[in-house]
Amino acid sequence: MFLYTLILILIFLNFILIFIPQSSSRAEYVFSILLKILLGLNFELTHDKNYFNNFVGPKFSYTKNKLNNELFFTSTDLLFENEINSEQFSKLTINTAFTIDHPLFNIDIFAASFFLLTRYEEYGHRNFAHQKSILFRSHLLQQPVVNQWAVQLETILQQNFPELKFQKRNYQFIPTIDVDRAFAFKARNAFKTIGGFAKDFLKRNFFEMKKRFAVLFQNVKDPFDVFDELENVHEQNNLRAKYFFHCGNYNGVDKNIDLQNANFKTLINRLQTTADIGLHPSVKSNNNFDLLENERNVLENLLQKKVNDSRQHFIQLHFPNTYQCLIELDIKNDFTMGYVTTVGFRAGICNSFYWYDLENETTTDLIVHPFCWIETVFQEFQTVTDEEMWRQTKQIINAVKHVDGEFCGVWHNHSLSELYEFKGWKNKYEQFVKLAK
Repeated sequence: MFLYTLILILIFLNFILIFIPQSSSRAEYVFSILLKILLGLNFELTHDKNYFNNFVGPKFSYTKNKLNNELFFTSTDLLFENEINSEQFSKLTINTAFTIDHPLFNIDIFAASFFLLTRYEEYGHRNFAHQKSILFRSHLLQQPVVNQWAVQLETILQQNFPELKFQKRNYQFIPTIDVDRAFAFKARNAFKTIGGFAKDFLKRNFFEMKKRFAVLFQNVKDPFDVFDELENVHEQNNLRAKYFFHCGNYNGVDKNIDLQNANFKTLINRLQTTADIGLHPSVKSNNNFDLLENERNVLENLLQKKVNDSRQHFIQLHFPNTYQCLIELDIKNDFTMGYVTTVGFRAGICNSFYWYDLENETTTDLIVHPFCWIETVFQEFQTVTDEEMWRQTKQIINAVKHVDGEFCGVWHNHSLSELYEFKGWKNKYEQFVKLAK
């Protein structure tokens, strides 16, 4: 009896009642992210005024007008709608889209958070550019604003209800490696190998030809095979990395190796003892569920276990199709939420969260793990000095550390190959890990 009473007391100390004017799955979702996931509070939503007014304990209302003398947050309309109208936001900023007249917040942080987390603005678009995002227009793309709003909300709730107990979050670094192609020269069939030599000869690329010959016939290590070096860095820093392997067939966009090659099988089996392995679905599979399922099956057969994690090749993320396909495939975790063209927070958050399917107005079981840094930004899309790259990197890491979030960075194995434009990047990875851990 004592234990039962103690549990009830602990739950009550962590409980808050929220009045909303009508039932809303959108409101249920965003309060679960801000209050439960980020702040560690239990909550209940009600639209019963008598129940709310008579409740003794922490509570606040989220509506157009205050009921009595309770803690009150002004609501806008988004959480009580059931349609998608992304075009109305296409030229707005966070301040102009969600402005409210309120002494605590000048914007509706709950509606703004929902808008960002669900990627509301991306519906109806393909290959959504970061320059089109509301956070870019608001000059907030490099800030985890949802986390920051949660911190501000915690301060307000703590001031009004000092009996509430908030969870302590800890900063976490998650290193991830995308493996578009495990080897540069090995694990290719005879036709592609001969074609590679011919291409090198016709282009007078004798350095590449010599490198290819050394790997294939002189037992020299393949330049893309940097996995031992990567795992040494991770081990030295007490980190467990995630690798996402491309398991699609070779085509014009997806240039892959022979997935049944013994070298590739050995690599996969060796890596899964020290790291987590996920799927890197091909570009072609983004619009072809059968192809996606086949690629998942290939990886599961190699690993001899279920694959739960995924990140789209080239960060091809189309709402809601990409995530609906992953859910149908029973993928549990997606790591695609980020931009390949800039550092920053695509969904405005640096913690994992459940995806909300706007098309079906429901919270799903798919957990989204956002990344905010990828090395290709500085290899392909920004021509900046190393000093500027490290300035941006430190800034984004510090933004995550400041809110005790999860810093997920993305690298590719070929970036550590020391070939051509990748010279010097192997040392950069070690510096990156030391900064981020």
